[in-house]
Amino acid sequence: MTKAETIAPDGSWKVVVEAFKTSVLFFYSAIGVTTHVYVPATQSWWDKLWGLSPGWSEANADSVAAAGLMSSSQFPIAQAPLPGSPNVRRNDSSADCRAWAVGASVTFEFGADGVSVVGGSAGIQTIVDVVRNGTGSAVRSGLTLSAGPVSWP
Repeated sequence: MTKAETIAPDGSWKVVVEAFKTSVLFFYSAIGVTTHVYVPATQSWWDKLWGLSPGWSEANADSVAAAGLMSSSQFPIAQAPLPGSPNVRRNDSSADCRAWAVGASVTFEFGADGVSVVGGSAGIQTIVDVVRNGTGSAVRSGLTLSAGPVSWP
């Protein structure tokens, strides 16, 4: 996962855009771009006790957007917008666009010893494996912040 962020000039909020690839075993696989909006978190008594920074909490923005392109490392010249790109959401804390696959492919090997399973993957892993030009933006209280571009890998 790669990410970029932009913090508002007064430090009151920030926008973070991430390009990612994820998979669950060989049944689900996805690549895409996600944009999140954060505000400074309130420091808890635990944070104060140990001197920890309060960090950031997700917060809604007037609008938040994510966009990006997908490609294949096998055919790097060909590219297309990620499904749902650009995704613009109103009164939300995040937006994403992703290419995904559910299901599995299993590779068998036939030999003198019989049949054996030698591999498997979700369908998207073999076709689309690159995210390019991922960008994100958000509008909050009339101020627009943009972050990116990000790519994966």
